[in-house]
Amino acid sequence: MDFLTTAYTSLRDKLRNRVRSMIPDATAADDVLQEAFYKLWAKKY
Repeated sequence: MDFLTTAYTSLRDKLRNRVRSMIPDATAADDVLQEAFYKLWAKKY
């Protein structure tokens, strides 16, 4: 497992809660979090 996968897996709940405090819609908050990690992953490769 690479660093970003490990980070996403271990921090997902904390980050989701932080994003949900700014974006009340759960689906939108999950999309923001996934998009952020996708952008990090894309820069890695």
